[in-house]
Amino acid sequence: MENIQYRKFGEINHDVRSENIILSSKDIEIRWVDISFDHDERVKVHERNNFMELHFQFNGVSKTLFKSREIILSPNSQTVFHVMDFSGEHRLYKDNVNPFSFLEIKMGKDAVSRLFPRGMWNELGTMPDVFGGKVACISPIKPISPQMFSVIYDICHNSFKGELRKSYIEAKIIELFLLQTKSHCPVQKIDLKREEQNKIIAAREYLDRNYQRKIRIIDLAMIVGTNQQTLKRGFREMFHTTIFAYYNGLRMERAKYLLMDSGKSISEVSDEIGYKNPQHFTVAFKKKFGLSPKNFK
Repeated sequence: MENIQYRKFGEINHDVRSENIILSSKDIEIRWVDISFDHDERVKVHERNNFMELHFQFNGVSKTLFKSREIILSPNSQTVFHVMDFSGEHRLYKDNVNPFSFLEIKMGKDAVSRLFPRGMWNELGTMPDVFGGKVACISPIKPISPQMFSVIYDICHNSFKGELRKSYIEAKIIELFLLQTKSHCPVQKIDLKREEQNKIIAAREYLDRNYQRKIRIIDLAMIVGTNQQTLKRGFREMFHTTIFAYYNGLRMERAKYLLMDSGKSISEVSDEIGYKNPQHFTVAFKKKFGLSPKNFK
């Protein structure tokens, strides 16, 4: 593959349960890896090549150390890396229940230029610092949203072949990257003090991580340290939607992904996203997508 070379996991005392290459072309490689190992591992890494990586960590905790920096990824987290002439260490921490699991999309310079032209970077405005140094990582680390899970499913499970499949996956990579950048974009200026804006951002991030729980607005306001009225007004102004619509959208997108990929029953999916009554879930799902969970599944 032009511009990209990959570290192999042979250095780790482990059992690779699955290493599925989704796509391998001259300047893009996508792989999903599940690993189990007997104890915490340290892997020395040296990357001489220049590439960008969209990284999605599903299970396990890792720490990447280079120079005086450290990047910690926890379960259900995502970020974007730029790597050029990187020397450092990956530390992988054992999970007694789940295998260490991640998806990585690595792109060489030609792929980055083709999929993300200069005009796109200029319009994004907040992202060029990704390429500001030899190694860069967008921070803070954000959770994987249900919308991202849905796009990841489309990348990993589609019926296209040949050039059609390559074009389809590249389009999905762009969509996935834009979802990542959206999670980091600053909000527009509104008539709220910076402290209150930070609380509303914290409320959205709490929803992103806890949408499977039953969350009342009064409780959410208490968690972030504001009142209901300020939270509801500020959330709508900053994110152009209501708290309920955002919260319900997260749950429905996650439900769609589970119905497509997990093999779980409708009752199990309903329970996992926080609906105790499967019929209430069915009504909400059909209202969102126009199909019942049964017909969608």
